[in-house]
Amino acid sequence: MSVMTDSATITGLTPGGSYNVSISAVSLDNITTGDSVVTSSSTRPEKITNLSVTNNSTNTLFLTWTAPSGLHSYYIVNAVNISGNSLTNMSVMSESAIITGLTPGGSYNVSISAVSLDNTTTGDSVVTSRFTRPEKITNLSVRNNSTNTLFLTWTAPSGLQSYYIVNAVNISGNLLTNMIVMTDSATITGLTPGGSYNVSVSAVSWDNTTTGDSVVTSSSTRPEKITNLSVRNNSTNTLFLTWTAPSGLHSYYIVNAVNISGNLLTNMTVMSDSATITGLTAGGYYNVSISAVSWDNTTTGDSVVTSSSTRPEKITNLSVRNNSTNTLFLTWTAPSGLHNYYILNAVNINGSSLSNMSVMTDSATITGLTPGGSYNVSISAVSWDNTTTGDSVVTSSSTSKCF
Repeated sequence: MSVMTDSATITGLTPGGSYNVSISAVSLDNITTGDSVVTSSSTRPEKITNLSVTNNSTNTLFLTWTAPSGLHSYYIVNAVNISGNSLTNMSVMSESAIITGLTPGGSYNVSISAVSLDNTTTGDSVVTSRFTRPEKITNLSVRNNSTNTLFLTWTAPSGLQSYYIVNAVNISGNLLTNMIVMTDSATITGLTPGGSYNVSVSAVSWDNTTTGDSVVTSSSTRPEKITNLSVRNNSTNTLFLTWTAPSGLHSYYIVNAVNISGNLLTNMTVMSDSATITGLTAGGYYNVSISAVSWDNTTTGDSVVTSSSTRPEKITNLSVRNNSTNTLFLTWTAPSGLHNYYILNAVNINGSSLSNMSVMTDSATITGLTPGGSYNVSISAVSWDNTTTGDSVVTSSSTSKCF
């Protein structure tokens, strides 16, 4: 091109291209040309397009983009953290890059610019902000559970994080809680007693979007206590228990029986709302406790305790001897098992009760009777609860007549 002034603009060039430019002066004959002066220069590359940050990990960012129109030699990739410190200044020949060695959960401004074929001239940068994924929390613990709450604690992940997302899912897969927590602990409330829950905790980075991997644990709320515990139809070596199931959920029950000496005699698992404890000592006194167990088969609710006794066995070898005109002298053999004392009744021929006495020994003297009277005498053993009575043994005898 011919130029009349001391400047010129060359247009229509390719972006990022490298050019040798020569300028020579022409004399007034418009023919004679002086020596050329030559310089090399490049046009600026265009900006890249379609910059995308994908497949983030905890310490890397993976970038892809579309090459600019025109020409370029390579790209410069910079990463600057939230404090403005440049962490990466790398040259890349392809349309992708992996930035490594970053802080988990960190925020970064990433810029990419194309460099022309003179390896000096740089095009405009394209900038995006991205975050690495936070690390996972550690030491997730569920403790101090109540019937409708779970209390969680954990250790914050290495690196950075903004907050946590805590989820609780019940055994049916229903999401019950989706809460944001700023501290390293959380209390999940409003749960069903005895329910089993999968609890997940994940950290969220400072963009409030990028989430780290979840840590999941399973735990259960404590079951409620049973109600209406009743002991009935006792025999000499069994206790039959019934109760009402607790509100909420439970998997099974644990039934314990402890004797008067504190020895555990029974530790049984029961699926229904009743139980029969067998193999007990006749006339024994027992503390019976029942607690519900949740669906994790580990978490146990508070126990409900009641005391009851088996029925004593019957006495044996009841004998009436050495009768006088107004007394009957009785002896017998103590029943097998245990008992506390005996109840002795004497009823005359008319059915009137003449004696109702408690006896601590294996003999008794009934006094104040009518000479020549006929009497039915019954003796039954009483267990250590002072209430439960065994079957009576009855004999008939008469006082001596007066002569």
